[in-house]
Amino acid sequence: NVVLTRTYKPATKRTVGAKVKDPLQPEQKLMWARKFNPGANINLAPSDQPNLLSQAAGLHRQGINHLVIVAGSDRIEEYKKLLEQYNGKQGNHGYFNFKRISFVPAGEERDPNAAGAAGWSGTRVRKAVESGDLEGIRKNAVPGHISDAEFKQYIDHLRTGMGLNQQMNEAGGDGAGYPVFAIPTRDVRDA
Repeated sequence: NVVLTRTYKPATKRTVGAKVKDPLQPEQKLMWARKFNPGANINLAPSDQPNLLSQAAGLHRQGINHLVIVAGSDRIEEYKKLLEQYNGKQGNHGYFNFKRISFVPAGEERDPNAAGAAGWSGTRVRKAVESGDLEGIRKNAVPGHISDAEFKQYIDHLRTGMGLNQQMNEAGGDGAGYPVFAIPTRDVRDA
């Protein structure tokens, strides 16, 4: 999730959820967001604002009256419903009351069957990690400037967060948690 602040600084959320939905630690999310988007000024959400509602309350406290949320097209309805439900209401997250909340889709329309980034949501990446489709991830969901060593580290972070490295060590593999298939290199994109 990315929330833009008054100065348009994207922030990654701090929450870590169930292994299957939100496997990366906050510092890992920040590291990979920066590596995948070089030059972008991406920061972690403040520790007292770990989620969308608390970030909205923080922006309201700063005097923001009009909120613009940039999110994947597949998440906009969810965020719209959530923010409209709590706009003008006190809750555990704090309080916010925006005059206008707008939503802008980030990138292409999400099509789960499409090749490339348009078809590769976080859910699809996690499913590919589980099934061992690392070539699909390398080819479709990881920017071309990411080195082979960085790609292996990214997969390792996901597998560890999802509890898969432990399972693989118990079930067999290369001793580092990877099954016997190879980690694809950059040249897989040319295939």
